[in-house]
Amino acid sequence: MGFIKCRTRKLAQSGAAKIRRAGIKCKVSGPNIIGFSSVARAKKATAVLRKR
Repeated sequence: MGFIKCRTRKLAQSGAAKIRRAGIKCKVSGPNIIGFSSVARAKKATAVLRKR
């Protein structure tokens, strides 16, 4: 179980949309948290968010 904590709810939602477009499964689980089924997916998603 991996997750990314964002500063705001809006950033979490827009970040999750970018991650989904990149083909990584995720869900917004909480007001400012993006959740993943594995830590590896979370690391890939972090790289996607930093790149854009």
